[in-house]
Amino acid sequence: MDNYKEEWRKIQGYEDDYEVSNLGRVRSVDRISHRTDGVDMFRAGKILSPQDNGCGYLIVNLYKHNKGKLHYVHRLVAQAFIRNSNSFKVVDHINSVRDDNRAINLEWVSTEENNRRATKLKISNNKKDSKIIIKPVGKGKNVRKLVKVTNLKTGLITKFNSMRAAERALKLANGAVSQGIKHNWNYGGYKFELI
Repeated sequence: MDNYKEEWRKIQGYEDDYEVSNLGRVRSVDRISHRTDGVDMFRAGKILSPQDNGCGYLIVNLYKHNKGKLHYVHRLVAQAFIRNSNSFKVVDHINSVRDDNRAINLEWVSTEENNRRATKLKISNNKKDSKIIIKPVGKGKNVRKLVKVTNLKTGLITKFNSMRAAERALKLANGAVSQGIKHNWNYGGYKFELI
């Protein structure tokens, strides 16, 4: 997964049931659950499979007293691993990749700072813009894909939710990413691919 040692910490409010890791994974812990008929059952812990909320952020459903509640994975990681001495309410992804929930990629920021960064990078929470739809060869159904952009000079890899979002953030001409992917061209010092 990463070259970092994975560390697990209890999730606030779910201390007996769930843990979150510095690599952005969430797991249930081994526990005894009490059924309504009075029978105690052993439940083995397991890694939870997060879901995309439709805008690129990963969410998990955590249960307490048989009631589920959705939680953003990046917030769970930040609450467990990132000090919030200024009592900021927003967690920002430093590299702007919404599903990269490693603790080293997260920081607490003010709402104003988060909005300023989003405006600078032209990041949208509009579900319509959040994914690109392409027709795969030999299939009749649309599939959703992300755009992976590699900076050829630095090797830095960034994921974008759409070709247009990549063009806006990198200040490239309309259609540059599409043509780069279609013809396997490098453009503006970047390489593009669908993932």
